[in-house]
Amino acid sequence: MAIGRSKITVVGAGNVGASVAMWITEEELGDVVLVDIIEGAAKGKALDLLEAGPVNKFDIHITGSGRYEETANSDVVVITAGVPRKKDPVTGKFPSRDELVKINQEIVGSVAREVAKYSPNAVVIVVSNPLDAMCHVVLNETGFPSNRVIGMAGALDTARYKTFIAEALGVSVRDVHGIVLGGHGDEMVPLPRHTSIAGIPVREPLAEDKLQAIIERTRKGGGEIVGLLGYSGYYAPAAGVVEMVAAIVKDQKRIIPSAVLLSGQYGYSDLYIGVPAVLGSAGVEKVIEMQLDDTEKAMLDKSAQGSRRRGERARLLAGVPNEGQKRVDLLNPKITEDTGAARWAAPLRKASPLIARPTPRRGRKQGRTHGSRRRLCSARAERTPSAHCPRTVHLNTFFAPIARATPPPSRRRRRRSAPAHLG
Repeated sequence: MAIGRSKITVVGAGNVGASVAMWITEEELGDVVLVDIIEGAAKGKALDLLEAGPVNKFDIHITGSGRYEETANSDVVVITAGVPRKKDPVTGKFPSRDELVKINQEIVGSVAREVAKYSPNAVVIVVSNPLDAMCHVVLNETGFPSNRVIGMAGALDTARYKTFIAEALGVSVRDVHGIVLGGHGDEMVPLPRHTSIAGIPVREPLAEDKLQAIIERTRKGGGEIVGLLGYSGYYAPAAGVVEMVAAIVKDQKRIIPSAVLLSGQYGYSDLYIGVPAVLGSAGVEKVIEMQLDDTEKAMLDKSAQGSRRRGERARLLAGVPNEGQKRVDLLNPKITEDTGAARWAAPLRKASPLIARPTPRRGRKQGRTHGSRRRLCSARAERTPSAHCPRTVHLNTFFAPIARATPPPSRRRRRRSAPAHLG
C-alpha cells in the first residue's frame, strides 16, 4: 500500500454504509467515497458528514457519487449493497439467509465487477448477506486473490458475545476476551473454553445455564434486532467493519475473526467460513488454527455445511461450475455432471416473484397495459425498485433480459373493412 492517506470506498449509503463512513472519518483512517445507486443519498450523506469536520476536528475528504469512476485506486472497498432482511408484509416472516442468495447475487456481482475495473489492487470487505455466499460471488467476479476478499461476520458475533457476557457479570467489555467461529448468526460456533474475564475462565464467575442462554442470544442477535426495528441492525456491524478497515490501512496485524477462504485449514478447502485471521495491509496475512475439541469441531462442521451449500448456490447462479460440474446456462440448463446443480438451476426456469415476466396478450387494451408494465420493468430493472414495478429488484440485471425478451405488443390499429352498403 502506498505511503500517504488511504482511500476507502463504501458501496451502499444505507444504514450500515453511512455508519461505516461516519466512523472511518472520525478515526481519520482515510478519505472516503460513498457510492449508492441513489446518487442523491450518497452525495447528501457525504456532504452532511463533511460538514461535521470542523466540529469533530477531522481533516478527511468525503465524496458521494452514483458512479464508480470516483472510487478509482481505492485501497479498501467495503460492500454493503444488497437487499436486507425485512419482514414480509403478507406472511410476517423474515427471509432466511439462503433465500437472500438469489436476490443479492446479481447486486453484489455487479458491484464486484466495478470494483475490479477501477480498483484492481483493493482489499474488499464484504458485508452483504448471506455473507459466505457473497464472498464467493465477489471472489469469482473480481478475480482477486483470496487474501484480498474478506467477509465481516465473526467480528460482529464476537462483539455481541462479549457484550452479553459483560452485561451479565457487570464488568467492563474491555476485560472480556473471547472469540466466535463459523458462519454468521445461527451457524456461529461459540468457544466458551477460550473465553475469559481478565484471564479468569468464564465458567468460574458465570453459571452454565446463564452462559448457554448468552450463547443462544448471540446466535439470534441479528434476528432480535430485526424483530425490534423491522430491519437489520447497523451500528454494531459498522463497528466490526471499521475495526477490520483500521487493521488493514494501518497494517496492525490484528487477529480478528473473519470469513476467509480456507485452503486446508480446519480440514476445509475452497470454503468461506469465520476463523481467526491476521489482518494487515495485504488483507488476510495468516489464518490461525485453533485446537478444537470434538463438540466444537462438530459444530464447525455443521456451520461449514451451510456455508458450502450457499457458496455452491451462488456459483450456480453466476454460472460458475463447482467441483465435478460443468458451467450451467441458467436460462436453459443442460447439466451433464449433476452433483445437486439441477435442484438449484431448475427453479429459475419456473415462475419467480423476482422476474418481471411478460404476460400473454388477451385483447388490445389488456395487452397494451401489460406491454407498458413490461417496458417499465425493463427500463427500471437495473436502477431501483418502483411502486409501479414491485416484482423488480434494483440492479437485477440477471432477470432484466427475461423481461426484455418479449417485445411489447404493437399499438398499430387494425383497419376495418368498409360496410358493404358503402362499397
